[in-house]
Formats: sequence, structure tokens, C-alpha cells
Amino acid sequence: SAIGQQVMAGTTGNVVGGWNFAVAPHTVFLNQIRYTVTGSENPADIRNVKLFVNGLQVGPSLLSVAADGAALFKILGDSAKLNTGSNSIQVHADIAGSSGKSFRFQILDPNDITATDSFYGVSIHGQANPGTEVAITIGRVMIGRASDSPSGYVFPGTAGVTLAKFAIKN
Repeated sequence: SAIGQQVMAGTTGNVVGGWNFAVAPHTVFLNQIRYTVTGSENPADIRNVKLFVNGLQVGPSLLSVAADGAALFKILGDSAKLNTGSNSIQVHADIAGSSGKSFRFQILDPNDITATDSFYGVSIHGQANPGTEVAITIGRVMIGRASDSPSGYVFPGTAGVTLAKFAIKN
């Protein structure tokens, strides 16, 4: 399948999945959503996984994707409110490694999403979705002279003098 997006190994806060949920005729409260992460990556390299609903984080962050690929978000209370109309759900994560590999966050079964209808108070389920494939590219490091690096001459016989300072960024 085609690669939908790319993220660089060693980067943080990447959007690694995004879905638009259409809700009608009543507002619903998302109770839980279970993603199955599949691909060639090492699941432990997908860390600090967060669920966002309409731009706000809901539920606790996951330290990493489980070894079996599960990423289960349980939301307590009504913090994950899906209004009538279109709603954005995103998964953000830090990518610690697995350069040259790929993965996708998938909703395999409608029962992987549970929500409560605000009007009737009944449980409802979502729809399966294959997600988008994410390629992990090789990280890079940039090294440059720091802005506070000394410049000028060093006199012969001088000891303990800083010759240069460098800034390292990925």
C-alpha cells in the first residue's frame, strides 16, 4: 500500500494517525478506542502516545505501544465529547527508532470504539478503519557553531581556554 506520510526517527509529537468522525443526530461521549498498530516497526519505538479529540488531549498518554500492537485509550468522564457534525481524532507519538520501517494505527473492529449517546444514554460503536501508513525515515543530526562560541586568537602557552562551542540539533 502507499505511504501516507513520513516521520523522522528521533522526533517527538508526530501526528501518526488522523480520522474525521461524523456524528448524528446527537452528541456522543467517547469512552474508549482501541487501535491495533501493525507494520515492520518495533512497537517499543512508538512512545508517549496521546489521543486528541478536536485538538485537545483526552485520556492518559501511553508510554509506548504494547508488544502485541495494542494502543488502548480509556477515557473517563465526558472529556472526549464528539459534537454533531465532523470531529477530528488524532494520535500523536514520539518515534524513537525503527528507521526504514513503517506502521499504521488501525481500527480493526467496530467494537474497538465505544461511545455513549448523550440523548438516549445507550452505548454505540464506531466503524473499522485501516488508517494511514506512516514511514519512518532516518534521523539526522545538524552540528553548527553555537552563538556563544568564542572567536579570536589564543596565545601560545595559554591553558584551560575554551576553543569552540557547538550546537547539536536533530
